[in-house]
Amino acid sequence: MDGSAHMKLRKVVAAGFTPKAIGLVADRVRDVASGLVDDFAARGGGEVTEALNRPLTMATISGILGIPYRDVAQFDIWTESMWAWFARVSRMAPGLPGDEEVSQDLFDYLGEILERLYGQHSEAVAGHIARAWKDDEVLTRQQAIELCVFVFIAGFDTTTRLMGNGYLVFEDQPQLLDRLNRHPEDVDKFVEELIRFRGPVHKAPRRLDREVEVAGLVLPAGAVVRLLLASANRDEQQWGPDAGSFDIDRDNEGHFGFGHGVHQCLGSPLARLEARTMFQLIAARIDSVDFDPAQDLALLKGNSLTSGVERLRVTVRAR
Repeated sequence: MDGSAHMKLRKVVAAGFTPKAIGLVADRVRDVASGLVDDFAARGGGEVTEALNRPLTMATISGILGIPYRDVAQFDIWTESMWAWFARVSRMAPGLPGDEEVSQDLFDYLGEILERLYGQHSEAVAGHIARAWKDDEVLTRQQAIELCVFVFIAGFDTTTRLMGNGYLVFEDQPQLLDRLNRHPEDVDKFVEELIRFRGPVHKAPRRLDREVEVAGLVLPAGAVVRLLLASANRDEQQWGPDAGSFDIDRDNEGHFGFGHGVHQCLGSPLARLEARTMFQLIAARIDSVDFDPAQDLALLKGNSLTSGVERLRVTVRAR
């Protein structure tokens, strides 16, 4: 969406992602992450997606949206099916058995959540969405439900993948764990370079609303193009001859890890908060990370539009 239609929807959820709103969940993020990392270090490691990254991101985004945390496990199953259904009908991905029917269960559940939060005058993001539907009539009921789904998936899937990708960097540069432990302020630079170098969104499909010429090739209006964000983030003309390597000290201002302009990721402050908190705790409590890429690593494929780690089992040594 562009123009007024896009801004209409963006304004509905923007209040939940202001610096003030993000600041209110900072303690929750740290408390959840601290417990997860303590358990992980004590066990000597495990599978990072299920043990660390997904629980943190789902607890955080469910709190911001106003979805009861007790329902998060079921919500995760629903959104996986909904994502698969969307991928199947939009770009002929494999999908999952019964994905459309399961997605309808999710829509029914969210309709009930919106009704409840409206009645409670909730200040959660879903409360704002419910009022935009019922009071302002900016959204239809179905649009309100779909917006909740989008915010939830965008709020946990991308950040889950981003944090998983960090372990690939630790495998290549194990000395970074010690540096981040000794200089925890450097976690900001680590996360920003991770977003540039191994960001979870590699491409963004768009449909041209006018004819465009690129490198001498005329693309007609209506053509579907893919903007290769990951390629831009490794452009040697922008980042130098070592653009294809991770450099924590790089000046990476202006990367496209969160998009650009009016469509820039609304939740980027939340993603940064979660990733910084997680990696600061990992560096403080874990001395080393080890895994066998051939045996322990599975990368995303199939239905997902994100890229990077799907599953990764690591062995760690606590400090």
